Amino acid sequence: MGYPAQVVFDGSTCQLLLFGPCCQLTNHPNEPQTWLWDGKTWGHVEASSSPPEVIAAAIAYDPDTHSVIMFGGIENGPGRVAETWAWENGAWRQLHPLHSPSARDGASAVYDEAHHQVLLFGGNAEGPGSNDTWTWDGTDWHLEHPDASPAPKVQAALAYDPSSQEVVLFGGYTPNVEANDTWTWNGVTWAHKEPRTSPPIGDFPAMAYDPSTQKVVLLLSRGYVNHETWTWDGNSWAQEHPTAKLPNRSNWQVVYDPAIHRLVLYETWGADGNAYGPTSAWVWTGSDWKPTGP
Repeated sequence: MGYPAQVVFDGSTCQLLLFGPCCQLTNHPNEPQTWLWDGKTWGHVEASSSPPEVIAAAIAYDPDTHSVIMFGGIENGPGRVAETWAWENGAWRQLHPLHSPSARDGASAVYDEAHHQVLLFGGNAEGPGSNDTWTWDGTDWHLEHPDASPAPKVQAALAYDPSSQEVVLFGGYTPNVEANDTWTWNGVTWAHKEPRTSPPIGDFPAMAYDPSTQKVVLLLSRGYVNHETWTWDGNSWAQEHPTAKLPNRSNWQVVYDPAIHRLVLYETWGADGNAYGPTSAWVWTGSDWKPTGP
């Protein structure tokens, strides 16, 4: 099982930022690197300082500080790290907050627009999984103390739903067992949702909000061949039935690109075990996946 490269939309530059291994973009496939997509091509960034060569870091864009925040990950040799980095003004800068989550990989992060915080949940810490919730206020991490919480999870899908002003969490590994539960975060606590129909268990779920349909879109990979698309309307899940045949990939990344007003799906891990850079992409039309650049 592999981890995908991390892809996030940098709202300060209106570019896609990639950090992680990507064998189709570089001659050094196992070395996580920084790449930017300008709308036409990927460009490699030679930064004077850079995060360690980690995979499975948590990453999210913070519009309040106009920076991409990345935390944790696992480094070959030293193991899990507990570093916080910011990508701003075209460069990486290590931050040194007073408080911090413990070293971990496989945590999930998203910007909570309603509460102006980056939300971080779970990951692999000292045990098989964690279920602690942290928030980033732009200068420091804060451990939250919700009344209820999902079970320990690794690589759960997170998306902010502006329609309900809540963060939605789906699936992940609990611990070492895939799950298909749904939770929402209201800024204070988690609430377990029990819709009549739920997506099945799947590998590394990818999820993001689609403003054009006002729904959260979820892609599940069941193995490397079978893919399912589901949407969340704030109360229930519905399976979509796109006609497009997606490539045999797992560990997809999905982001909303406001420049084209579409969700963009990137393939990052192949059935051959290679970490693929996002050299091809698919956009969600509201009912189907359509191949496009890059």
